[in-house]
Amino acid sequence: MDGLKTFLNNPIKFATDILQLKTDGSNFSNWEKALNAIFLYIFDIPRLTQDRSNFDTLGRGTNVLHFLIQQSVSNDLIEMIDTEINPKILFQKLCDNFKQNSRTIQFELMMELLDLYHVHSNDINGYFRKIFIIFEKLKREGLDIPLDVQSILVQKLPPPPGDIPEHIWFHLITQELD
Repeated sequence: MDGLKTFLNNPIKFATDILQLKTDGSNFSNWEKALNAIFLYIFDIPRLTQDRSNFDTLGRGTNVLHFLIQQSVSNDLIEMIDTEINPKILFQKLCDNFKQNSRTIQFELMMELLDLYHVHSNDINGYFRKIFIIFEKLKREGLDIPLDVQSILVQKLPPPPGDIPEHIWFHLITQELD
């Protein structure tokens, strides 16, 4: 609990070091990760916000949670959360308003993938890297696209460079997916 002692010696330093949650909640995931990093340091509980029962195990430590959550939101959000004293409910209120559900994230990633159709890049490796990063993010969000479908999608996205025949292009893509 050295982290808690350090926090109690200078709580404002911790509060100012946390990423601020924007008014529109667009950085909610990054904000939550930053909070969890601070909570891990202070309470030695990994991913404290992922399991709401963790809030109940802290006893008086919930005052620390409340303080840090309240200090880490944009000034425009203070009114929305100012009356809530229970950090578990306070955090849930912010989640309800700003946390994207998995389906929304999947949709946004699919749109990102479709947007790549209109991008013509000379950096083929960078282009493929973007595509495979999107596939990986989709997998983390619970949408695991089978390799044969990935291959079809990738074949339809970038046009083959002028000097590469289409059948060789498809072969290279298939190798990249394996």
